[in-house]
Amino acid sequence: MKPSSSLLRRVALVPLVLALAGCGDKSPSRPEGTTPVGVRVVSGDGQTGAAGATLEKDVVVEVVDDRGRPVPGVLVRFRVLDGEGSVAASPLTQDEPAMARARWTLGPVAPDSQVLEAWLEGVQATPVRLVAFSVPGPPAQLSRVRGATAGLVGGAVTPAPAVRVADRFGNGVPGVEVGWEMVAGDGTLSPARGQTDSTGVAAVQWMLGPQVGAEQTVRAAAAGLPPVPFTAVAGTEGVPLQLARRGGDGQHAAVGTLLADSLRVALRMPDGRPVAGAQVTWAAAAGGVTPAVSRTDAQGYAAAAWRLGTVAGLSTATATVDGGTLTFTARGDAGPPAQLSIAGGDGGTAPIGGAAPDDLAVRVEDAYGNPAPGAQVTWTVTSGGGSVQPAGGVDLPGITRARWILGPLLNSAQTVRASIAGGASATFTATAHARGVPLQITGHGIGQRGTPGSVLADSLVVAVSWSGRPVRGVRVQWTVPAGNGSVTQGAEETDAQGRLSAAWRLGTVAGPSSITATAEGGTLTFGADVVAGPPAQVAIVGGNGGTAPIGGTLPGDLQVRVSDAYGNPAPGAPVTWIVTSGGGSVQTADGADAPGVATARWTLGPRLDSVQTVRASIAGGASATFTATAHARGVPLQITGQGSGQRGPVGSVLADSLAVVVRWSGRPVQGARVQWTVPSSYQGSITPAEGRTDAQGRAAAAWRMGPGAGHAEATATVEETSLVFVATAQVGTAASLTPLGGSSREGRVGQPLADSLFVAAQDQYGNAVPGVTVTWGVASGGGSISPAQSVTDWRGVAVAQWTLGLVADSTQQASAVAPGAARVFFNATARTQGVTLHLTRRAGNGQSGRVSTVLADSLEVEVRTPAGQPVRNAFIRWDTNVEYSGGISPNSSRTDANGRARTSWELGYMPGPVQATARLDDAVVTFTATANP
Repeated sequence: MKPSSSLLRRVALVPLVLALAGCGDKSPSRPEGTTPVGVRVVSGDGQTGAAGATLEKDVVVEVVDDRGRPVPGVLVRFRVLDGEGSVAASPLTQDEPAMARARWTLGPVAPDSQVLEAWLEGVQATPVRLVAFSVPGPPAQLSRVRGATAGLVGGAVTPAPAVRVADRFGNGVPGVEVGWEMVAGDGTLSPARGQTDSTGVAAVQWMLGPQVGAEQTVRAAAAGLPPVPFTAVAGTEGVPLQLARRGGDGQHAAVGTLLADSLRVALRMPDGRPVAGAQVTWAAAAGGVTPAVSRTDAQGYAAAAWRLGTVAGLSTATATVDGGTLTFTARGDAGPPAQLSIAGGDGGTAPIGGAAPDDLAVRVEDAYGNPAPGAQVTWTVTSGGGSVQPAGGVDLPGITRARWILGPLLNSAQTVRASIAGGASATFTATAHARGVPLQITGHGIGQRGTPGSVLADSLVVAVSWSGRPVRGVRVQWTVPAGNGSVTQGAEETDAQGRLSAAWRLGTVAGPSSITATAEGGTLTFGADVVAGPPAQVAIVGGNGGTAPIGGTLPGDLQVRVSDAYGNPAPGAPVTWIVTSGGGSVQTADGADAPGVATARWTLGPRLDSVQTVRASIAGGASATFTATAHARGVPLQITGQGSGQRGPVGSVLADSLAVVVRWSGRPVQGARVQWTVPSSYQGSITPAEGRTDAQGRAAAAWRMGPGAGHAEATATVEETSLVFVATAQVGTAASLTPLGGSSREGRVGQPLADSLFVAAQDQYGNAVPGVTVTWGVASGGGSISPAQSVTDWRGVAVAQWTLGLVADSTQQASAVAPGAARVFFNATARTQGVTLHLTRRAGNGQSGRVSTVLADSLEVEVRTPAGQPVRNAFIRWDTNVEYSGGISPNSSRTDANGRARTSWELGYMPGPVQATARLDDAVVTFTATANP
């Protein structure tokens, strides 16, 4: 495609300065009186060249004046106006004055006319234009232009294959020879060789070969260029192809088998050439064709195998190619006899020895259900004992028949089997009945004896016969009256000998028993005698749960009934009587009387308020236990005690348990109830509060002393008789100290408190503890306590004297502690009132200073006891005698650890002598000073 002229102009209007019109390296001088007015072409106009190539001749122009004379030394510019080419300067020769030379390279488009312009720089002169013609360059590429990819067998490919030869810029190159050749397929090409047209295109007519569905290939080639392939696939639709049978028609074989010969067709072109690769579709009305789809070979043939269907008779198969269809026929023959099916006579009913109501009939078929005439059928009685009379051979529809006489088998199916060679068979069933048939029923096992619940030693047997022949399959029903046990059959029907046996498990009640067997309307009764079994259980009849005094006999005799496992009385069984608890005695009567009852008399032992027992037992382990309760009302008991008179700490358990022993006639009484009590919890507690005497007649309890020290009592009560125990509770160790008289007091500094310190030592229950060593000490404030240790008196009280320390107006603290008890504290406040203390001046007296100024030295006082000891924290009040004497700051203070207190004095506003005072309670000291103007 040629570029647009606007694009060419836009690209080519770049001016190029080529040369100054002149010659050599030195520009000639312009002659006087010459003025350049234009440019004229000397050579190089109208050339022809390949696109993109430099023209063979340079372009040469000359600068002239208005008279046509050469004008050297003028600047000439060149530019491409059309054609997208380029221009470059070229050197001049010595004989080219006033000329300019350039090399012109054409643009890439061809064929085309291209324009170059030359003009003078800075001169009003008409430019000159040169024209050149571009043609395509040498062949550089071969490409596909068109060509279909499919066509009909033997037909032309439309559109026809075409290629284009182009130069390196894509311009079509005419007149290039292109060769065509078949690479794959049997088609034809016309022409086999040709030249490209004016656009560089060459085409060929391609007639496809007779290969269907396979790719056919043509290749185009030009000298020096890579070839270009074309492919197409040939189809058959709409082509009048000829399809013919070539074998396999009119065969026959057994159903379900492959025909001996394959089905075969031939496909030809209208001109008789074989068509290869065409798709042939095979189908069968019955059976199957393999493969379902095939393709013709190189000779145009296709074949398939036909397996016949399973139904005998004529069948068809078809071969189809693009709508054309051929039909093949074959006959399926029945296969060998393979299966039997019942055609009639099954499931009939008749009396024993009678003929089945309908003949037996079977249909013999091959494996696919086609009738198989001529097959031999064998008839066999397989159960029931009857007979069958067959008719040999098979009639036309494949049916054969036989007559069946039933045997002596009731209530179960009798069977006949019809079979053929190879094992296939069919079984007929029929049922025989006994209606109107005289059956004989007999029995064995009547008149036996057995124990309750046992199975009789001999089985009961029912035998059924007909005309002296045993009848098999007779069902027997047993009727068992309530309580007469149960029957278990060995089988549900009579066996091949006509016999059915059953086991009779007798009922659980002693005496005569009977059951009845019923078979096809006939009945038979069996009898047996049930006798009591061995003694198995003992049951209390009377005398249980009585009450009597210790050593007394129960008012009613003990009675038990001995029976077998099912409760039937068992007379004559020996019964053993044993006292199992309570210590009494029992007198028995040997054996059991007629109703199975045995009796005994029971004298109770010395055991109170708990059950005494007697066991009656028989051989084998069965037993029954009688219970009775003894009381002590009116019985003289002897009660003694142990553990009285002990001593122990309060709150502790006495070392020895308290115990009572209860006897009757010198024998220990077991089970006597003992109740333990104390007057109050202050005297402790007893564990357990209630108990019973053991086998030695003894009951014990633990006595924990109460919180109160001193005498304590406990009481044991046995059957309304009481016994008193005593003990002494001792105080425990000191557990706490309690200040007496209050823990907070007031006193005078450095002097003993008016009241002594008292503490009371107590154990954990608050009892006063004497003899406890109490250690006293001062905790804070100084001072002293005397004595440092003291011992509690009989009241548990210890005493000490506290002399307060020399810290005034502060809380001082003393403490008391004892082993096992927490420390306790006493508080006291030391006052100075009423105490003779010495208040003296230490510094600051007799100073002088200017009015309204603070004196240089502080006022200082000291407080001491008569013994000279400094008093700490004493409260000092400071003051001046009159208002104009000034001010004190602070106006109160307290003494330090050295007994000293200080303050500052600011003089008043009036000159002259002034005074200030320091006061401690009633003691006063005076300071003097002089206020200067």
